[in-house]
Amino acid sequence: MYLLPQLKKDTGQEAIFNFIKKGKIDESDIFKEYDGLIYTPSENRKVKTLELHLLRNNIMDLAKKNGFGSESPNRFREFEYDVAISLSNCIFLWNNSLPTGEALRNNFWTYLTIVILPDLAAWRWPMPKEGELSTAWNGRIMGGTRNTFQRIFRRVLSFDRGENHPQRFNLIKELMEDDFSAILERTSIGCNPKIAIALADEFLLMRKRHEDKSKQIQTLIYRESTKDLTAYSKVQSLDLLEEEDLKRLISEVFDQKEKQLLN
Repeated sequence: MYLLPQLKKDTGQEAIFNFIKKGKIDESDIFKEYDGLIYTPSENRKVKTLELHLLRNNIMDLAKKNGFGSESPNRFREFEYDVAISLSNCIFLWNNSLPTGEALRNNFWTYLTIVILPDLAAWRWPMPKEGELSTAWNGRIMGGTRNTFQRIFRRVLSFDRGENHPQRFNLIKELMEDDFSAILERTSIGCNPKIAIALADEFLLMRKRHEDKSKQIQTLIYRESTKDLTAYSKVQSLDLLEEEDLKRLISEVFDQKEKQLLN
């Protein structure tokens, strides 16, 4: 397992303040050295700087393909789908197909966003104007569930069907920003790939069944269905169900809620 660089919280906050104060990301901000850089105390090998540069170059190429630095329209959904695939292939984030403990640390994603990819983070989520501090933008830069790149990594953790599946990343491609939030906000469901994938499949089927309905109605059906599933999971662990039984249960719950809410 590789040790990954981390940026302390207070150092990250100071960097964000300076970004907003300047109103831009300078070339000198990329791979800038900070006093708050730390590593987990361990005898494991630190990831090579070259590997971090290669990751930046790869994600920069993906950004340029999707509108960064050009007059072409920005294609953020496509960019984030491409980044998801890139992160799934990043060897220092995984060990035997599972995320390393280092890759789950918020401070690593703070480092990645502030030191390696600050310009791309500010492209995806433009910084506040007139030097105003913003809780929302702060959340996109600091490590955590809303971080620009960590949230994409979470999608890989929850919706990757496996390297041998012919539609390995189709859910990451088809789900919308709000869909990811709706599914992942309930950690008991969203953080378990088996359940999250089955739920996302049914979510997309429901959307097709009711494409004539408003997004608000579709979201209501989903939220009410997940409430019932969460209650059911307190009696019977959903993770212990066979895959087909899990799919059947989720389908039945959605069907019941659709009838209640639409009739």
